Amino acid sequence: MKKKTFVLPLIYASLGFLLWIILQSRVGIRIGNLIIHLCCFALPVIALVVSRKTASSHTVGLVKIAGLALAGLQIVASLVFFSRINSGMPAPVLGRIPGCGITFSLAGLFQMRVLLPLLAASFLSNMLLILANASCYFLGVREKQAVTLYRIGTSGLFGLGIGAVLAIMISLISLMFYGRVYFFGGYAITGVLWFIVFFAVVWAFVSVPLLSVGDASYRLQAQKAKNAEASGDGYIDITKHVLLCLFTFGIWYLIWIYRTTAYLNRAPGAEPYNPTNKLLLCMFVPFYSIFWLYKHGQRLDALSGTRNLQGSDMATLCLILGIFIPIVACILLQDRINSIARAEKPDNN
Repeated sequence: MKKKTFVLPLIYASLGFLLWIILQSRVGIRIGNLIIHLCCFALPVIALVVSRKTASSHTVGLVKIAGLALAGLQIVASLVFFSRINSGMPAPVLGRIPGCGITFSLAGLFQMRVLLPLLAASFLSNMLLILANASCYFLGVREKQAVTLYRIGTSGLFGLGIGAVLAIMISLISLMFYGRVYFFGGYAITGVLWFIVFFAVVWAFVSVPLLSVGDASYRLQAQKAKNAEASGDGYIDITKHVLLCLFTFGIWYLIWIYRTTAYLNRAPGAEPYNPTNKLLLCMFVPFYSIFWLYKHGQRLDALSGTRNLQGSDMATLCLILGIFIPIVACILLQDRINSIARAEKPDNN
């Protein structure tokens, strides 16, 4: 399967260059610096060409090594630049190297203990320009590695959400106690919290582009897992099921909802349900679990009919029990699933 690994260096280079342009527009853009920063697209473009031309593994390996080497040089240059500036020595040549300001801007943020917009944007821009080269290492990753990158990317979305919630909370607290919102300074506690929000945003910039690499691989793996779950016999020892329902404080119940949703997708004429979506709805939407019990009771009735199993109207029974004693409905559903599993495999214990 084709993995879009070539887009990563281009995404990072584009984001870093755009931020750099915004920052430089405040003081004026020099042609020399502009040309140097445009060169940041050189290796990403080479990575694109190599990926499109399906070059040999030797060529891909050279691009990977070049990317890591350039990223390493950028980091070393940033450390030397920071050291010279701290010593009061000028470093005009080093200052023009893309990515060299990452150490200086990060140290400045912590030393001042204030989230200054210019320093924060400078740090992010330099980091992205370094990642533009380092991400060339991901050219030609294997299927499992692509899936791992995708999962890292989803963590960036989660971090971005946490940062947004935290930003709203900080703003409300500032308004309540101080009468105004301190975005980048003010009281110590708001300053610390804004730093957390900033690094959540940084993590999103770093990780979210990884979704583009592993999306296709992750979808394929998820479909395989879903098919495997749906093709399982659904059998769970009823004693074990009852004990888990009683003594796991609801954890097993949620796991069981996920497994049962996947299993009952095999019911004749049933619309395929996403087990994750149903699990989240049962967790966060009040009374949705009652509806879930009713609908999956219907599915189980339909599946029982194809196996010539006679029994009570499971859908109505689960609806009533779901309102008053949901654990009993859970046990009855699993008992019927076990009956179907035994009918399909008579030797099942």
